[in-house]
Amino acid sequence: MSTNVTITWTEIDVSERNGMITSYIIQYTEGTNRNITMINTLSNATTHLVSGLKPFTNYIFRVAGANNASVGPFSNFSSSIRTDEDSKFMKCTYISYLYNIIAD
Repeated sequence: MSTNVTITWTEIDVSERNGMITSYIIQYTEGTNRNITMINTLSNATTHLVSGLKPFTNYIFRVAGANNASVGPFSNFSSSIRTDEDSKFMKCTYISYLYNIIAD
């Protein structure tokens, strides 16, 4: 069963940063449940595996860049992405600061 989602995004443009990005903050929630779970990637890599999700469940995601001084603005939440049993991983792609998410 699919309980993982790999999220990938492009780096924030240098002109839109307030310093060097040292990590990214990912927020996600189940469907209409607005209890938000937050993950600090502890890395400036632009991909992250979110694990421990429930199978057959809809999730929405958003991301923000962070550094030692502050956290930048979050993207809009993605479209709903449903975990299922047909694929081991679902891939989401955040495109630049537009943060469009596409499930494979």
